[in-house]
Amino acid sequence: MRRYFQSLWFRLVFGLILGSVVAILAACVFLYIRFMAVSVESRERTLQGQAKLIGELFRTSPGHAIKLPHSYTSYYRDGIGRYAVLWRDEIMAAGSPGVMHAFHPIDPNVRREFFTLPQPEGKAPLYGISLAIEGSSPRAWVQVVFNDEEIIADSILEEFVQDIAWIWLPFVFLLLIINFFVIRIGLRPLVRASAQASTIGPSAVSRRLSEANMPDELLSFGGQ
Repeated sequence: MRRYFQSLWFRLVFGLILGSVVAILAACVFLYIRFMAVSVESRERTLQGQAKLIGELFRTSPGHAIKLPHSYTSYYRDGIGRYAVLWRDEIMAAGSPGVMHAFHPIDPNVRREFFTLPQPEGKAPLYGISLAIEGSSPRAWVQVVFNDEEIIADSILEEFVQDIAWIWLPFVFLLLIINFFVIRIGLRPLVRASAQASTIGPSAVSRRLSEANMPDELLSFGGQ
């Protein structure tokens, strides 16, 4: 058994498997880091798009009556998302059902600010944006918050990553099979030479190893 672990076959197989595992782990780490970065960017773009829409509806609607398009009403239904429109002194000007105050303190010197809103009882935090409404008079801000799991862009990304995750297992299995056959084919001349060498003994000292298909690295041992 000890000789087996010292064999060239074992070393090559072990090296290829170890290298494959390291490469796969590195790819997983890279994918995770990239996903987190893109996830944050997508979340912020989604929040900003929602805030701009609400702010524009507030600014242009008679009496500041916000009537969301039908495709957006589901976002603010059943507590999935919430919004508030506030004057500079944080007095409510408009808001989704049940919203009575600002989600985050307004900084009059900051046009756009992303924030996290912790939730009680270990619930997932809410992610939000505070955005100044361009052209409003007097100046007003719109704040939008969503649960991260409910933001559409994040949901798409998570589904994409989950689909990729299912590919890893068959990919690893296929990679190991390919490595096995590459090693087997590559070492075939060496295995053949080893089998021939095992037949050479005191009674057959004149027998020579066949040079057919022998790798150059092995031929050099013969003094050529």
